Amino acid sequence: MSNPMWAPPTGYPAGTGFPAGPTYPVAAPVPTPAPVPSGPNVRPGRRAPKLFQPVVLKDAVRFYQVPAMAWWWGLLGLVAFGGLFLGVEILVGQVMYWADSAATTQNRTTPTIFLLNNAWIIALIPLVVFVSYWFYRQGFGWLSSVTGRFRWKWFLVPLGIFIVGYIIENLIEFVLYGPDGYGLTQLTWQPTSIVMIVGILLTTPFQSAAEEFMARGLVSRLIAGIVPQRQLGLILAALGSSGLFMYLHSADDLWLNCYYFSTGLVMWWAVYRTGGLEVSIALHIVNNLFSEWMLPFQDISDMFDRSAGTGSPVLLIYVFWEFLLVLIVDYIARGRGIVRMSAPAAAVPLVMKGGHFVPRLARQTAVATAQDLPRLATTPRLPASPAPTPNQWFAPTVGYPYPVPPSPAAMPVFVPMASAYPAAPPAYPAAPPAYPAAPPAYPAAPPAYPAAPPAYPAAAPAPMPGVYPQPRPYPAPPPSWPAQGYPPPPATPGQPTG
Repeated sequence: MSNPMWAPPTGYPAGTGFPAGPTYPVAAPVPTPAPVPSGPNVRPGRRAPKLFQPVVLKDAVRFYQVPAMAWWWGLLGLVAFGGLFLGVEILVGQVMYWADSAATTQNRTTPTIFLLNNAWIIALIPLVVFVSYWFYRQGFGWLSSVTGRFRWKWFLVPLGIFIVGYIIENLIEFVLYGPDGYGLTQLTWQPTSIVMIVGILLTTPFQSAAEEFMARGLVSRLIAGIVPQRQLGLILAALGSSGLFMYLHSADDLWLNCYYFSTGLVMWWAVYRTGGLEVSIALHIVNNLFSEWMLPFQDISDMFDRSAGTGSPVLLIYVFWEFLLVLIVDYIARGRGIVRMSAPAAAVPLVMKGGHFVPRLARQTAVATAQDLPRLATTPRLPASPAPTPNQWFAPTVGYPYPVPPSPAAMPVFVPMASAYPAAPPAYPAAPPAYPAAPPAYPAAPPAYPAAPPAYPAAAPAPMPGVYPQPRPYPAPPPSWPAQGYPPPPATPGQPTG
């Protein structure tokens, strides 16, 4: 019989279970990279097209440094153009002799010789464009500037600045030398004045442009294309094109040669700084028109007399004035954001625009637009980098220790040494680290107490007849039982307590 006064202790403490781990971040979709501008890239089953435009940012001088052509191709272009130039020069000399043999023999200049000289220089424009396209697939537009076109709106800006600058220069000369020293008193109407006025206005601008396309356009690029090293290539291109410009004027005077060479350097620098021939052509046109405006009203028989002693150190002052005007134009070009470098054949076409107080090249770089490069849609270029393949089993969210890989559109846009973006961003791990399969198991159950202590006898045994023995004490609880679990037995009524 169980003791109603006793109940077992609360038993084994209830286990709280294995502590619940923090939930793993909920998978989020992998960010899709921004679409790369597409173009006539590689088509399936076809060979990759040859790229005849730069795939990294190049200025107008180094625009022949393209993947399709090796360095020695520029050397072949120089030899080919030199041979064609000499051939045309010999042919034009024969034409001049046939047109005016007396003037040619006596080394005199007549209106006919003057106009024929301008005409044959103008004829160099298609020759220069032919050589540029034949060797580098860069026609008139790419030869004009790094944007693939002649920038007429920009051309008018330096043209106006140079006109104002030369007006100021001539006014200063007039004040310093007076009418006689300036040459106004020697001007008279000539029988050929009308012919010369019309001829100068119609031919001199194109003659000036032709010299720029040849010297600062083709020859400068060919020389820079031969030399891969940037600084050395630029120096050789500047010296070579300026030397050719000096040679074309056939001067025997030291100061005249210094003037032509220095002017060539100033014009070359303008091309390098503004990314095209517009500034140098404007300067050349204004310089020639202002130096020829008196020719229709005077004897021009010795206008090409450039023998020793005809020049002076004063000519270098004119070079300094030209350089000041070019500096003003360059400042305006930087303020207007004129494109001076481009990479039309890159997977993501880039341009670099001028800017004020921008010390680093990368900060001026931007992804090209159709306004920057009008021929962007038809320009073959590098294949676009493939988009990364999303992981269907795991995608990170904010807070995961691995950074979210940038998309190609978020990468730096200026890539001076690489021709393409990485094929894919760094891969995330296939799955997060797994928690243990289950917490360590608690014991199945606490050790069980005995069901109940042994019952005491209901009463003491009856005494033997005739003997009144002492009652026996109850046994002590077993030592293994918890002392607090057993209450003292109650006293039996009527039983002696001895």
